[in-house]
Amino acid sequence: SGLLARPRHVHDTPRPPKGNDQWHIDGMKKNGHMSPFQLLLGVALSSQRDDDCGNLLVWPTQHAAVAEAVQRAQAAPPGASSPEDEWRGQRPTLPAEGATQVRLEPGDVVLAHQKLPHSVGLNRSPHIRYQVYFRLSSREYKPAKAAERGLWDNWRVGAE
Repeated sequence: SGLLARPRHVHDTPRPPKGNDQWHIDGMKKNGHMSPFQLLLGVALSSQRDDDCGNLLVWPTQHAAVAEAVQRAQAAPPGASSPEDEWRGQRPTLPAEGATQVRLEPGDVVLAHQKLPHSVGLNRSPHIRYQVYFRLSSREYKPAKAAERGLWDNWRVGAE
């Protein structure tokens, strides 16, 4: 018939959920300051109306704890941990039940602070999850100085 069949084993074997240690912040492995931008903007290109459709997982309210850990990591001496540990032993432990699956429809937009810990969830659906992300900053933003400044530095709400 010319159609490809989905392999049976893909969804027949149950997989455990990802651990709460599999979160990240975008840019954490790109440079020492872990703050290459300010705002993550995601646009859903496919339906994620139910859990386990490859949804974005977020840990709400944990951006402040992550920002503090980044500050501690930058203050820690370079030899404080293994060279592969960008957190220098300061990576926070997030609540095991703290992750929330974001449910989206095509065209929905997610705005998240750069320090919001997140991950991609398991996709147990028969569909591919498509999402596009943009990383935004104000013109005044200085990534290397971000940890020294406030979590909301250079953020403005409303028109001026």
